[in-house]
Amino acid sequence: MNNARKHIEKIMNSYLSVEEGFVLSSLRRSVERISTFFGGDGAFIAEFVDNADAVGSTRVRVEFTAGCVKIFNDGAPFSGDDVESLCRVGFSCRSSCKEKPFSGTGFKSVFLVSDHIELYSGDYRFMFSRTHWQDREDIPWQVIPLWIESAEQLIPEGFNTLFRIEIKEPAIMERLRRAISSSYIQAKNLLFRENIDRVEIKDYISDTRRYIQKERIKKTPEYAIYRLKEFVNGTERPYEDWVVFTHLVDVPEEVLNGCHPLERSSLRQKRKVIMAFRLHKDGDLMITGLGWPVQFSSSLAMVETKTQFNFLVRADFMSRPLQGNSVEDNPWNRWLCREIYRMITEKCIPVFLKDSRWSKSFLEVLYPAEKAPDRLFEEGINAPLKKYLETSEVLTTVDGSVVNVKSALLIMSSKIKELLGEEELKTLYPDRKVLHPALRIPYDIRKLIKEGPDYSDTYGANKELLKLLELKARSRDIEFFRRFYHHLSEFAEILRNSYLKYSNIVLTEDWELVDPGFAYIRRGSINVPDRLKNTVKIVHPELAKDTLIQNTLKLLGVEELSKEYIDAMLQLKDRFRI
Repeated sequence: MNNARKHIEKIMNSYLSVEEGFVLSSLRRSVERISTFFGGDGAFIAEFVDNADAVGSTRVRVEFTAGCVKIFNDGAPFSGDDVESLCRVGFSCRSSCKEKPFSGTGFKSVFLVSDHIELYSGDYRFMFSRTHWQDREDIPWQVIPLWIESAEQLIPEGFNTLFRIEIKEPAIMERLRRAISSSYIQAKNLLFRENIDRVEIKDYISDTRRYIQKERIKKTPEYAIYRLKEFVNGTERPYEDWVVFTHLVDVPEEVLNGCHPLERSSLRQKRKVIMAFRLHKDGDLMITGLGWPVQFSSSLAMVETKTQFNFLVRADFMSRPLQGNSVEDNPWNRWLCREIYRMITEKCIPVFLKDSRWSKSFLEVLYPAEKAPDRLFEEGINAPLKKYLETSEVLTTVDGSVVNVKSALLIMSSKIKELLGEEELKTLYPDRKVLHPALRIPYDIRKLIKEGPDYSDTYGANKELLKLLELKARSRDIEFFRRFYHHLSEFAEILRNSYLKYSNIVLTEDWELVDPGFAYIRRGSINVPDRLKNTVKIVHPELAKDTLIQNTLKLLGVEELSKEYIDAMLQLKDRFRI
């Protein structure tokens, strides 16, 4: 304890020995300016949670009482180096940390809301207090520690560190309480914390208790699946499952050399990039809606920017000064965009393709449906990712293999697919494979894929279906046509007014294909005179014997042939000498 006190007094005296009128006043204005970079009132709480994670905390508690916010964590108690990082500007004792490069100034964000902050950790107990220096306006009180002479037991069992933050203005306290409930402490933020798995928020003002908990339910060499739970006043909210990929990347020397010398000193040789994808309750990948934020480290704080991704990213981007929600165009950020693209294509997609569910859904999740608001994200991630998905072997087929769009065949109707055997597919599409029916394909990729046989009430039979029917007519496969018309019978009522009635889909006794308006079902022993052979086509008798097929063809416009109709047609030909 004596050593800790001497350390605090040494730091204080070091500042007080400096010329006050110029140096200290300049330093105070610098600290005040730095504090304004952190955004809203509650930003400091997120910074404190992030710092707690960096010192190995597994549990963080935030308490609101009248005029005070307390933040506890169970990480390693403060060391002398930790204390000095709080008492300096632009310095962090964790400058060699692989995960968090810009944490040296994070603590300063608390001065946006408070003039009196106390810290209790290990042998240390000290404070930063504006009131103590009220007679000396130019003192940078935010970095000059004051030893606390006596202190009762303030840290509950299970915790090692306490930040006690006085909040004098009720309006600020109200904003903090609102921010902590929604903006700054969300369950998904735990996905990017390496150590913290529980955050407790106790609001004694409103008598509200909120707990956020992260549970790892699966771990593989490539990824981990976490379940996020949230409880409010004892009631559990619907949980969320996320699959999380983590990648530690080496920073190329040319990227470091391309950064400003002042930035280069704080940048290290490795960076961690994290991606998180939401899962359905059944474990499948989930479309979350456009606009999920990318979380990134600016040169001062952890901030977010909106994107058009359906997944979360955390990476150490640099933001533009005074524009914390927009990334800066520089070599570092362009390199990070390339690494995110590489991580998606070389790490995430191979994992997705191995999973029986994810292989069918990941395209819909990954494909950028709209342009990203930030140009760097669009040019460095979205555009190359679109090209990759549109050209690479990422489409899962019915046999489990993967193909690109040039080797893929899309058959929409499951019934039509049942009519196609290996022989028909090899004949019609020798260089293509049928895509799996459960594959969810974005529209921009779908339009690049060749569509197989199909029909609709709007367009009738497509060219591929007509090719299939012609193939089967030439091979005189009556059983195929029987199954085809039985399939149509399920939709006959819908199709009776469709364009299908104008497609050549009716098989005649001469093994020709005509549209329903030119086909007739023979009744009794009526024969068609030779003069009418080219205008009156008879449905193949093997098909006409089937009552279900008869009814289906009639709904599509096929009529029964009668003697009266034959006579009328002959009279027309005689009259017009046809």
